[in-house]
Amino acid sequence: MTHASPRLILLLILFFTGCSATTTTHMTTTPPDLDTRYQRISNNIGDTRYGPGGQVILRVAYEALLQKHAAGEGNLVGLEDLWAHALQEGFILFNDPDKRWGRTTAEETADMIGQTTIGPWQITVRNIRETYGPPYGIQPDWTPAQVNDFCRDHPDVQAMMIIDYIQRSYEQLGQRSPYAIQRYFWLEPYVTGEIGQSHDWTRSVLAKPPPGGTWQDLTPEMKADTGFYAKQILMGTPYTDTGLLYWLYTTGDTEGAKQALRTWRDQKRLRVIDQDDTLDTRTLEGTHYTLTEHPGNFTIQPRDVRYYADEPETQTAIRQLIAEVALETPPDASRFEIVQGGIVRGDPTQPALALIFTAGEHGDGSQHILDTLKNRNVPAGFFVTGDYTAITEHHPFLRRMVDEGHYLGPHSHAHLLYAPWDDRSTSLVTREQFTHDLNRNIEDLQAFGGAAGQPIFFIPPYEWYNQQHADWADDMGLRLFNFTIGTGSHRDWMPESHPRFRSSDQMLDDILTHEAESPTGLNGHLLLLHLGGQREDKMYRHLGTLIDELRRRGYTFRRVDQLLGPASR
Repeated sequence: MTHASPRLILLLILFFTGCSATTTTHMTTTPPDLDTRYQRISNNIGDTRYGPGGQVILRVAYEALLQKHAAGEGNLVGLEDLWAHALQEGFILFNDPDKRWGRTTAEETADMIGQTTIGPWQITVRNIRETYGPPYGIQPDWTPAQVNDFCRDHPDVQAMMIIDYIQRSYEQLGQRSPYAIQRYFWLEPYVTGEIGQSHDWTRSVLAKPPPGGTWQDLTPEMKADTGFYAKQILMGTPYTDTGLLYWLYTTGDTEGAKQALRTWRDQKRLRVIDQDDTLDTRTLEGTHYTLTEHPGNFTIQPRDVRYYADEPETQTAIRQLIAEVALETPPDASRFEIVQGGIVRGDPTQPALALIFTAGEHGDGSQHILDTLKNRNVPAGFFVTGDYTAITEHHPFLRRMVDEGHYLGPHSHAHLLYAPWDDRSTSLVTREQFTHDLNRNIEDLQAFGGAAGQPIFFIPPYEWYNQQHADWADDMGLRLFNFTIGTGSHRDWMPESHPRFRSSDQMLDDILTHEAESPTGLNGHLLLLHLGGQREDKMYRHLGTLIDELRRRGYTFRRVDQLLGPASR
């Protein structure tokens, strides 16, 4: 790899500091030492303001900086400070668009990176064009004034800086970046009002494959979550969903494309306006499926798929995929089974179920379970206590749960027993104890990117609770649920000495027999298993067989938040 030239470094400094060729108004104090600065960035990884995508980008950022730090190049020409500034500005803009690079935003960012003032973002067309060049699409006919206004308000500029800097950091160290960059184009109609004509822009999506893996090894959920949230946070435009949909599908990830569509459908952003059987499969002209998203509406039109215009089979398949998901029956809360305020079963008319795993100190099956789910492209939900998170050896598994697209939620920090076994109507914990315990559990999980979204789904300790506990959880923004009875799967923790012990072969047979004999099968089931236990006969070793057989019987697997959906509130 070649090192950046002094001229390029200078241009990068101009770009990152927001200085134009003629104006310099950027003053800084001496930045804090590297360890302090890195710690400040690291601390933000658990900040829930940034959402799941923000967590991913921050982790990527921190790892890239640590690579340079370890190589003794931690403060190369001061770019880490300025790059962190850009990253934080992008997040703050996303979370509070009305600030528009205002002084308050600048002061918040300055405090994080140890600067006292942030200069105005005055960027000339020469700076951007010479720094990045093609294919970033800065057009010669844009005047400096137009570009200055555009860059001050446009999050794409921040995305360019972040992606370029991560790649450049690795190149300067003579290393190959482990982060895959997926670029594609689409039209930018809203630029028309500012510039006078539309331009194509290159956009990028950032994600990290599993250790030793490639871009194709990313799970559908990781592709969907990372791609969607990264673009929403750093690019903030309504023109992202279709690009992501086609990217997922054309890389062979049909299930990932469906999952993204289901998420948008459940968020009321995907709806069917009309069906047109005379659709032109070459251009998609006549498509009447729309993705509705703030700040405007976006309808799939020929321009959005122009690079696939010579692939009519792809066009037809995408149209059918959209129709299939849009016309699926979404979760119907009126059909959920509720016990003591907690959901114990989803819609019994739909052949879909959720795999739920709970754990305390025993996590011996974590790797096997995660590998099995990954190999079969199955999403699941993991709900763990403070005993699980306190064990350092479990931390890689917690990160995998999030990075591989599973749901990671609370199961009580101290695994409290909420109610007596013989009198469910009373409580063994006060509201204060209940709240404090769960908040601590949630805080631990959010450090790994878990317990995200609203509501946060929560399975109570011992799977034992009453209406009062469900109400307390609801007041905290949590949705209490429990496993569906009938299969006996929850007994997989019982050791051989337990009077109700069932072998794993027997439990597998119990589950499949219940499916065959119940009038509604496992429709809407919340199927509970454990990540480990003291027994020698491990049920989790049969997980692959169970998944394969249930799929053969026509079931699909959903995350608990998708099986129950927003309707659960």
